[in-house]
Order: sequence, then C-alpha cells, then structure tokens
Amino acid sequence: MLTFLARRLAYSLIVIGGVLVVVFVTTRLIGDPARIILPATASQADYELQRSRMGLDQPILAQFFVFVAGAVRGDFGESLWDRGSSAMGLVVERIPATLQLVFAGVGLAMAISIPAGILAARRPRSLLDRVITLLSLAGFSVPNFLLAMVLIIVFAVGLGWFYTSGFGTIRHLVLPAVAVALPVAGRMTQFVRSTMIDEFSRPYIATARSKGVSEPAIAVRHALRNAAIPILTLGGWEFTRQLAGYTVAVEVVFAWPGVGQLASQAILRRDFTVIQADVFLVAIIVLVINLIIDLLYTVLDPRVKMV
Repeated sequence: MLTFLARRLAYSLIVIGGVLVVVFVTTRLIGDPARIILPATASQADYELQRSRMGLDQPILAQFFVFVAGAVRGDFGESLWDRGSSAMGLVVERIPATLQLVFAGVGLAMAISIPAGILAARRPRSLLDRVITLLSLAGFSVPNFLLAMVLIIVFAVGLGWFYTSGFGTIRHLVLPAVAVALPVAGRMTQFVRSTMIDEFSRPYIATARSKGVSEPAIAVRHALRNAAIPILTLGGWEFTRQLAGYTVAVEVVFAWPGVGQLASQAILRRDFTVIQADVFLVAIIVLVINLIIDLLYTVLDPRVKMV
C-alpha cells in the first residue's frame, strides 16, 4: 500500500507540474494582461509601469519560477477584474456549489442507470430493452444546455415547481442536477447494460440458477458485484469529467454560482489569474478523487492489490 501511495504521489506531482506548464503558457497566449486591465487611453509609461508591477518585464523563465512558487502556496495573485480579491479565494468560494451539483447529478445518473442497465441486460432484445436503449441514446444525444432550457420552460416557467436560477435550496438544485444527470445516465446505462449482459452469460450465473438462487439475488449479489469495478471506474470518470468543465453550460444557463460559471467569465474577461487558480485547484481535486476511486477497488474486490 505504501509503495502504491508513493507511486501515486510521484505521478500526481508530475501531472500537477504538467498542468502548471500548460496553464502558464496558455494564459500568456490570450493577450497581454497589462494591456487588458489598463484603459484604452493609458499612455506607454502607464503600460510599462503596469508591466513592472505585475512582473511581466522579467524574463519568461523568471516569471515561470515566480508562478510556480506562488502555486505551491496557493497564491496566484489578485483577480484582474475583481481588484483586491484573491484569485484562489474566488475559486475556493465557488467549489462547494460545483461539487454539490456534480455529486447530485452523477449520483442521480447512477441511481437511474444501474437499475435500468440491469433490467435491459436481463432480457436482451426484448421490448423493455429496446425502450431503455432508445431512452438512453436520447439522453446522451441531447446537449445539456438545450436540455437545461427545456427543463426551465416546462418545470420552472410552465409548472412553477422549481426556480430558474440561484443556489441554496432543493428547488434550486433539482433542475440543474437533472440537466447534468440525464446525459450521464444515458452513457452509463449503455455501459451497465453491456457489462451485465457479459456477466449474465458467465458459468457462475448458470450455477447460481441451478441452485435455485432468485433472479434479483443473482443480478445484485453476483453479477453486479463482479461488474462493480468497471461501473465504478466509469462513474468516477463521469464525476471528474463533469468537475473538469462539462457543467459549464448548465451553470451558465441556471446562473449556478460554481467554478464553471466563474471560469467562463474569467475567459471572456481574460482574467488569467483566476483561470490559473481554477485549473490548478480542479486538477488537484480530480487527482484526489481518482486516488479515492483506486482505493475503493480494494473494498469492492479484496483480490485487487495495490502495488
């Protein structure tokens, strides 16, 4: 276990180093930060003074080392637009909202897809299987921003059951979570179906049936248990995928105060300090989640060894 953790730590440091390099280079390609924050009427002297204040007059390698030193401390400087506010502080404030949305959306998707995939796999090519397949294909074929607008029109504007925007209550959360969940549920249902069909065809299932084990017990206690690791892997991938930016459209449509909305605003404003802090913090969270998923493998299947 210690060897595994040491290897994962070394791997994580390499990934974070790569993220820092990419973020540093990319944010300097979007424009000159000194030009961005100064008014169009600023003089050349004002421009040179601003570059000196921001350290942009230093050699690029020196700028990178200053950037890395700040990243280690979690200090990316002040937001270029929200002056006086720490860039990392702005991102940290938004993380809980995004985590809430992603947990709710992916959790709902798994609650839908696992039973639906099992039901479809028990009777392949049946009417139920075809209906579930059709619905799952429709689920991940519809763009989430379009789905979000349809949900607002029907359930918020039309029926008045939920709020169209905001954050803080279950009535704020339901529609954004559904907009995140349905495309994820569509993909996961297809995966669970194919995985469970493969498990149902294995000899140990026939042995369990010959012993008189009920079909629900076979599906849950035997087949699903053996298929849990690939399903967990896909669930973890969907979680990190949503966290890494696939909730942006949903957050923008519902004015959800998460890091996706913050990142979209920062990109439009060319607020490169906020972009750097956002990408760095999300990368760390994704690495931690992947480590937790790897450790859960040993819980689901004791035969899995962490080496």
